[in-house]
Order: sequence, then C-alpha cells, then structure tokens
Amino acid sequence: MHFFLHNDSPTFIFRFDPGHYLPPLREGIYTSANGERGYICIHIFLNDNYKGGATSLVSPPMKDGATSSSDSDNSDHQGATEKVQIKPKIGSLLVFQNDIFYESSEVFSGAKYVLKTDVMYETRNDTGLDSQGIPIYIPPKGFVYYK
Repeated sequence: MHFFLHNDSPTFIFRFDPGHYLPPLREGIYTSANGERGYICIHIFLNDNYKGGATSLVSPPMKDGATSSSDSDNSDHQGATEKVQIKPKIGSLLVFQNDIFYESSEVFSGAKYVLKTDVMYETRNDTGLDSQGIPIYIPPKGFVYYK
C-alpha cells in the first residue's frame, strides 16, 4: 500500500460565518474510482481572525451495555464523553484518522476558513503486502496537530 497527497480525493474549503457550527461527525472512508482509499483526514486552518469556532476531537457517547466507545453504535453523536479542543492558528494543520469524531464550536464573529482533504492509500495487490513485501499500513488511532 502506498500513500500520497496528490490525488482525486475531494478537497474543500469550508467557510464558517457567525452562528455557524459543525456538530460531532466523522468522515467516511472515501474510495476513488480507481480504488484508492482515504483513511486520514487533513484540515489546514487558513485564518485565525475570528472569535469562537474551536475545533474539537470528540469520543462518541457510549450506549447502554457498551464497554468502550468502539462498542457503541455511533449513529447518535449527542453527548460526547471526551474532547480534545484546539483553537487553530493560521497555517496550522490537524491530521486525524477518518473514524475519529470531530466538531467545530459556533463562530461568534469573523469567518473561519478550513481546507480539508484526505491522504489516499493505494493497494497494489491482494496479499496484504505492498510491492516490496511490507505489510499494508493500518493507520493508528490518533491525531497530530501542528501549529
């Protein structure tokens, strides 16, 4: 499996005006027409001259009987149990696995701009190994924030 950033993954620039927010959600795994898959999401924060609008990585709520958030049915995103809040600075970068929930709090003034894309992975065979015989990469749970 090889990964690359120059890809046919949709790249978006999001604008959050005053009153806008993003409730907890997670990215799906984007699959391109030629079979490349996006497992990692990248957000690049294009400005920081706004009030509010913090980005948070959140754990999903646990349903009755679940012993961990991974056992929980993630269709109900209300009542997240843990948050890692980030107040982005201009040019900062947030990289996280697509199955991690995130949200953006309400913007109170100004406009928040975020560029979003995926890191795409390409599998070259069905053996579980890449072309050099190295096991296919399975991304770890987690995130990286660079400011």
